[in-house]
Amino acid sequence: MQSDAKMFLTAANAAQEHNQTDPNRLARDFQSFVADVEGLLRNAQQVSGEGVLLARAKLEEKVAQAKFKLDAARAAAADEASRALVATGGYVRRQPLKALGVAAAAGAVVALLLARH
Repeated sequence: MQSDAKMFLTAANAAQEHNQTDPNRLARDFQSFVADVEGLLRNAQQVSGEGVLLARAKLEEKVAQAKFKLDAARAAAADEASRALVATGGYVRRQPLKALGVAAAAGAVVALLLARH
């Protein structure tokens, strides 16, 4: 159980580092994954027996890597959303009138934009 928590925290930290350095990394990783799978499928038609087993092992490895990266990105997004929620809640409690004014202004802008269409 403790190793699962450690792995989760490591994944979340890795995803945060990736998100902070390059927000499009997950999209590029997914495109790379799809390209690898397509390549393996093309090569699988020409391979028999032992080659198929090797291709399957590579595909399973790529799927596991993709799942890990997706889970890490999801964990980082959830953590960031949670921190934003806490920060917003604290601001609203400290500055209720300012928060109300910002909400009213945002509502007025949305109303004006919708009235134009």
